[in-house]
Amino acid sequence: MKKIGVMAGTVIDTQMGVDLLKNEGFDAYGYSVSKNCYEQDKLQFLSKEELENLVLEKLIHMKENHMDSCFVYCNSLSCAVDFEKLSKKIDFKIITPFDAYKVIGNNYDFLFLMAANSISTKNIEEFIKSRNPKAKFLSLGFLTLVNKIETCVSKNEITEQAALKELFAFFEKVEPEIDNRAVILSCTHFPYIKDEIVSMTNLAVVDPAEEMIKFL
Repeated sequence: MKKIGVMAGTVIDTQMGVDLLKNEGFDAYGYSVSKNCYEQDKLQFLSKEELENLVLEKLIHMKENHMDSCFVYCNSLSCAVDFEKLSKKIDFKIITPFDAYKVIGNNYDFLFLMAANSISTKNIEEFIKSRNPKAKFLSLGFLTLVNKIETCVSKNEITEQAALKELFAFFEKVEPEIDNRAVILSCTHFPYIKDEIVSMTNLAVVDPAEEMIKFL
């Protein structure tokens, strides 16, 4: 059984990643970087060097504890830290949502990115554009939705308070002549309410983590 270190921004999404991999038959161990989503957001915007040092320390711990690889279950963390550089630096395999975007980016002509913050939306758009120049985007950094999920509000309350029904009604009205459109859950918190989202829209709803698992 493969031993995988799961790294994410907070304790909550780290545990989500651990549970996901355990359900897939992996031996998974969690490594969170911060206490909550707002602390993580602050690190990503204002303390990038400190964040990279924290991440590197945890990666070294994974390697020293004989883990096969690191599974970064966090889009915004993957956008704020150069994991490719760190992977080469310590010679350790790291899988991030960007491995999934190599595939997803070529599958759709219009992508509605729902992410945690603008660091994520900017970097994901640039990455996909570099591989699929024709791709169009409508992107949203939605940290308040992340926090609602973190605080364990019921799923019905989350969708109502975040006005998700209205949001997807808006998405569906944008570029309706393009057939190949999808909502991308570009934050690993959002699959928590994927079923609710699917029930609200006729658009394809894509969870990059499903593609990431294939790289393990």
